[in-house]
Amino acid sequence: MSDEQMRSAATDPVRSFCVTAPAGSGKTSLLILRFLRLLTRVDQPEAIVAITFTRKAAAEMRVRIGEALELARTARRESLEEYQQGLYDAAVAALEQSDRCGWQIEQRLNRLRIMTIDAFCATLTLQMPISSRLGGAIQPADDPGELYREAALELLNTQDQELQAHLTALLAVMGNRWEQTISWLSSLMAKREQWQLALFPTARADEARQLMQQTWEALAATEAATLHQTFLPWIAPLQMILAELATIEGIDYPPLSDSHSSLKSWQRVERFLRTQKGLWRRDIDVRQGFA
Repeated sequence: MSDEQMRSAATDPVRSFCVTAPAGSGKTSLLILRFLRLLTRVDQPEAIVAITFTRKAAAEMRVRIGEALELARTARRESLEEYQQGLYDAAVAALEQSDRCGWQIEQRLNRLRIMTIDAFCATLTLQMPISSRLGGAIQPADDPGELYREAALELLNTQDQELQAHLTALLAVMGNRWEQTISWLSSLMAKREQWQLALFPTARADEARQLMQQTWEALAATEAATLHQTFLPWIAPLQMILAELATIEGIDYPPLSDSHSSLKSWQRVERFLRTQKGLWRRDIDVRQGFA
């Protein structure tokens, strides 16, 4: 696939992608375009969540979405550069959905759930104060050093007899120097991503990965079965289209069926038959690979 084709595919809201690219290559622009296209498929803008690493990145993304919406409301498509037209089309479609649903999204950009990982986790704990055992609202710590120290003190004062035996051995190695032991434990917690995978067994991670795979296959099988039943009268012509696409792209697509293994084929046929706005294509031409 060309760079342009890959960029176009990455903004398809019905597919999932992991995009790896250097700084300045346009990852944020792709994310904004994908976000706008997702807005056309939901009843409420809060149904979409975009997660960033920093508050600055979240604020920048919100501003750029607002600028795209303003551009769609005030500019004429033919006056824009070619690279801006895709963003313009997506923003126009998002505004149409906003008008239909009464979101007033241009004036209420705060409804867009664009947040940092910390803010997202805080939102979850706020919704589950009992199961999270945090009791309600929490505030991310910019300097967690004092929290690491409190955790180390709590560990050293534990009443767990099995842990006490290990801690006694640790203190003996540290010469019974409590402050040094607390400082050492705190530094370990600050760098836990460097040692926890080596220290703890990976069995639970493997189990989680297997469960996710089983869940995905079950969902894919359900989706494929629904598609197969819906399009049963047209399976033969659809299979011919898929075979032609496979020849054009040099890719082997599994036959259309009700198995989860055929979901990739169903997704390819869907992208062929529908526009990026989710509408049925009226015409098939060279842009889809057919003369």
